[in-house]
Amino acid sequence: MYRRFDKNMKALSTIALVILLLLSAIIGGVLSYLWTMGFYLSLKEKIPEKNTVSIVDVYFPPQNATLFNVTVLNPSFSPDEFVEIESIAYSVKDEGTLHYATNVLPTLPFSLSRGQSQTFSVRTFWSSLVNRTLIVSVFVKNGIGSTSAAVLPYSRLLVANVDFNPILGVSNFTVTLRNDNLSATHLNVTKIWIDEYEITNYTKPSLPFALSPGESKTFNLNYSWASYATIGGSHNITVRTLQGYFGTNATVVPRLAFTVQDIAFNPADTMHFNVTVKNNVSTNTPLNVTKIEARMQNGTVVNVTPSLNSSNNGVLGNSTATFTCNWNWTSLRNNNTIVTVYMLQGVKESGQKRTPLAAMLSIPEEPVFADTDRFLVTVKNSPYSIKTATITKITVTFENGTETSQNLITLPLSGPYSVGIGETTMFGCSWSWTTYLNKTVNINVYTDEGFATFRVIRTPISALNYTVYLNVTSTVFNTANTSQFEITLHNDLSSTRSANITRISILLANGTEVNATSTSLPLLLGTDSTATITCQWDWTALRGKNIVIRVYTDEGLRTIYIKTLP
Repeated sequence: MYRRFDKNMKALSTIALVILLLLSAIIGGVLSYLWTMGFYLSLKEKIPEKNTVSIVDVYFPPQNATLFNVTVLNPSFSPDEFVEIESIAYSVKDEGTLHYATNVLPTLPFSLSRGQSQTFSVRTFWSSLVNRTLIVSVFVKNGIGSTSAAVLPYSRLLVANVDFNPILGVSNFTVTLRNDNLSATHLNVTKIWIDEYEITNYTKPSLPFALSPGESKTFNLNYSWASYATIGGSHNITVRTLQGYFGTNATVVPRLAFTVQDIAFNPADTMHFNVTVKNNVSTNTPLNVTKIEARMQNGTVVNVTPSLNSSNNGVLGNSTATFTCNWNWTSLRNNNTIVTVYMLQGVKESGQKRTPLAAMLSIPEEPVFADTDRFLVTVKNSPYSIKTATITKITVTFENGTETSQNLITLPLSGPYSVGIGETTMFGCSWSWTTYLNKTVNINVYTDEGFATFRVIRTPISALNYTVYLNVTSTVFNTANTSQFEITLHNDLSSTRSANITRISILLANGTEVNATSTSLPLLLGTDSTATITCQWDWTALRGKNIVIRVYTDEGLRTIYIKTLP
C-alpha cells in the first residue's frame, strides 16, 4: 500500500513540476512583453513626425571610376507611406563646393516606399579624387535627408615616360605607362591623346591593354609629331582606361626647325646649284638631309639629291650647311623653282628662287651724272648668258619706292638696244635730278624678259659741278685710214662755263676701255662752241663692231657716243 502511495506521489510531483515550468514561461513572457511595450510606450512622444531616410551604403567600384552607388532606406516608422527622394549631391571633405548629381539611375525624383531601400547609381568621374573622402548627401522633398562619408578606393595610372626621339624621326614616339603598385585593381588602357588629338594608330602592344598593379608597359605610337616639332614646347599626353581613370604628362616636344636659307644658281655651272640649310635650334641633335627636290614652274618635280652619307648630311644645331645638287638647268632660264629639303627626322621646308635670266645683265660701273639732265649707265651682258639682251627700258626708283614709268634712254637715239653675250655698252638717260640732291636711288634695267638688274647710287649733293652740257654731234671713221677717227663736240649755250676736255676713250664690247690720243687735248671749249678733234686709235680689227666713245673733262666723264664701226 505504501509503495503504491509512494509511486503516486512521485508521478504527481513530476506533473506539478511541469505545470510550474509552464506557468513560469507564460508569466515571464507576459512580463517581458509588458516591459518592452512599456519602453516603447514611453517613447511614444519621440517617434519622428517627419519622414526620415538614411544612407545605408555608399560604394565606389574600383573597376568603374565613372559612377558610384548610394543605397537609401525609408524606415518602417516613417509617418508617410512614401518619401520622395528629390536629389543627391556630393562634396569633397574640407572643400566647400557641393555638386548636385545630374545623371542618376533610377531617375530623380523617386518615390521610396516605407520600409523599403533603393540603390541609386550616380554617374560622375571620380578618378581624380582617389584616396580622398567624399561626403554624399540625399535630399527628400517631404522629410529629412541623410549624409554619409566614404573614402574613395586608390587606383592610379602613371604616364611614366614620353620619348620624342628626333634621331629616330618624327613619325612615331613612345609612351611608357605604369599602374601604381598600390592600385586596388588592374587597369585597361584604351585611349591616348596628344593635347586634344586622339591617336588611333599603334604598334605593339595594341589597345586595349591590361596593366596589373605595379606593372609597366611601353607603347609605340605611329603618329607624326612633325607639326609639334616645328614649334616645340610643352604638350599634354593624356591616357584613359576602360575603368575611367586618366593619366597625364606635360612633355616638352623637342623643337626641330630649319630654313632653306639660300638657293644659288651659278651661271658658270648650269649642271648644279647650291642649297644652304640652317638648323634654327640650339641643340646638339643634328638634322639629317635625306632628299632634295626641285619643282619647276610647269609642275614637274625633279629629284636633285646630292650624294649623301652619315658624314655629310647632318646640319648641327644653330649652324648652316650647303649642299650641291645635281640638275641641268641650262635651258630652264627665268624659271621659278621651288626647292624642298627633306630631313630624316620627318620635317621638311621649302624655298624658291628663279633661275637666272637667259640674258643676265649687270651694271659693272657706278652710273655717272653727266650734267643736271642726264646720267650715263654701263650695262654688261654676262658671258654665261644664252641670248643677246634686248634692253627695253631704264628707269629710276626713288627712296619712297616710286619708280619712273617712262623709258629714260636717250642715247642711242633709237632702239632696239641690244647687248650681245659677254658684251658691254653704255646708255645715256635723260633725268632732271636737281630736285633729288643727295638722295639714294636705284637705276633699273629691263629687258624683254622683264626686270634684269639694278644698281644703287646716291645723287650729287650739289649741282654746281654739273652745269656743262657737252654733246657729241658727229663722228667720222674713214675706212681708208683705220688708225684714227674724228669727233665733233659741242658745248651747249645753256652751259655756265667752258668745258675743259681732257680725255677721249673707247669702251670696247668686252668691257675694256682704251684711250685715244690727240694732240688737241686738253681743249678748252667755250659755251655755245663746237670743235672737231682728231684722235689716234687703230680700229682695224673692230670693223663692224659696236663701241662707246667716252669724253672726259677735268670734272670727269661728261658724255658718250655709241657707234657701230663701218
